[in-house]
Amino acid sequence: MKETIMSEKQSKTWWYALQRSEIYLFAAVVFVVSVGWYVSFHYKNALRQAIINSYQETQLEIVRSVARATELYIADQLGKGTDITTIEQNILKKFVAPIHLLENGDAWIYAPDHVVFDLSSDFPDAYRGKSMEEIFESQVHYGASHYEKMTDDVLHSREGVGWYIWLPEKGPEIAAWTPVKFGNYVWTIGLSTPLFEILEVTKAKNQEIFITRILIFITILCISVLIFTLLSKARRHKLENETYETKAKLQALIESIPDIIYFKDTKGKYLLVNKAFEDMLEMSRVDILGKTDSEIFSAEKSQLRRMSDEQVVKNLKPYQAEHRYLNKNNQTIFYETNKVPLFNNQDDFIGLVGISRDITERKRNEVALEKKITTLTGALDDFKSITFEDLFKIEDIQRLQDEFAEATGVASIITTPAGSPITNASNFCRLCNEIIRKTEKGLSNCFKSDAYLGRFNPDGPIVQPCLSGGLWDAGAAISIGGKHIANWLIGQVRDETQSEEKMRIYAQKIGADETAVIEAFREVPSML
Repeated sequence: MKETIMSEKQSKTWWYALQRSEIYLFAAVVFVVSVGWYVSFHYKNALRQAIINSYQETQLEIVRSVARATELYIADQLGKGTDITTIEQNILKKFVAPIHLLENGDAWIYAPDHVVFDLSSDFPDAYRGKSMEEIFESQVHYGASHYEKMTDDVLHSREGVGWYIWLPEKGPEIAAWTPVKFGNYVWTIGLSTPLFEILEVTKAKNQEIFITRILIFITILCISVLIFTLLSKARRHKLENETYETKAKLQALIESIPDIIYFKDTKGKYLLVNKAFEDMLEMSRVDILGKTDSEIFSAEKSQLRRMSDEQVVKNLKPYQAEHRYLNKNNQTIFYETNKVPLFNNQDDFIGLVGISRDITERKRNEVALEKKITTLTGALDDFKSITFEDLFKIEDIQRLQDEFAEATGVASIITTPAGSPITNASNFCRLCNEIIRKTEKGLSNCFKSDAYLGRFNPDGPIVQPCLSGGLWDAGAAISIGGKHIANWLIGQVRDETQSEEKMRIYAQKIGADETAVIEAFREVPSML
């Protein structure tokens, strides 16, 4: 009887112990699974945010690059006298339109008070000509939101990143923008891409599904050992995925750039190349990665590439050069190549990155320009239509003129044969530039004097007092094939033949302030 009672007690004790073990195991499973779901939730959010941040950085670098190119283009076009509307449209076609990312990405350019362009298919024509703020306020009843920071940055010409919703069905759009400023003109260039497309391209959604399935599998098994094993594997797989994703992001970035990009290790083996590199060689990256130049190129080409690599390795400094490449169609392609050394956290050299840009078109333009100049300076039958601007780039002539005037200390200008300025005045004295030429009669006299001094003279340059203010000037005609196309004038100096009394009389003739004329006359350089 006692044995039976003891047996029942032992049985109950074992049962209770078993129940406690199951409870503990269940609690452990619930705890582990709960923690797993909690971590998964925050991990997905962190992963998504990391992808957004990385993508915004990529967008920002692209629009900054376009902004720099646009500033140079604007300066060039304004110098040529192109109107601002045409410049805006050319910026749209040449710089903004080509840079939209992914299938549904948008590229846009806004001035503070109007939209210049928007690639969105859902962008109504009625919104064109309005500011970004007005456009989004009109779009609110269709579901637009979270645009305030972006519109404020555009209004105040600030660079930034953010997100907004244009249409609810399109979802959040990740954006980056930067201003382009030139003088009084301001635009903002931006890129935006739907978040769902970014997540799709970066495989983030697949990873979220994968982690979820792991957690479901762990919950079903309810075995703590297996749970810890799977979590260990999940951690390892997570690191592998992160490494893969980092490489994928880098690959996605360089693939979006039209320039040839490649990475090499210290032995000259290719570690990473983009599609432009594949297209140049007409080879798959599978046949490129892990190989050296000698295994890919001819002996002559590989030697040239190896020599430039050695410059980077030897000096541990960036290297730049231009070179030719003959493709399989026997077409000569010109490239401008920049190579930069790569270092690890310990500043050890670990390889190099090379970027080659196709400058064939630029080279062709240079050759065409050279041929044009050769033709124009050769023996032609008819020079009636040739002007100074046809032969020379005014910006270059202006720079040379400025440097000449600064070096010699005299004024200088190039005019038409009639005396109208072609270049801006260089080193003009205050008397001529700010007083005499500011009066109607004085300016007319200056033009007549410039035309007279710069007239075609077989005996050479003409040196005599100016027919306007009376200062000493010199002029020479610029001609081609016997045609007078411009005047080069220098001078604006005085000697004892010019007097303050003569300047007072001239001031009265042209209606200038006598006191101001005399003060400015005293500042004119003297040949005494």
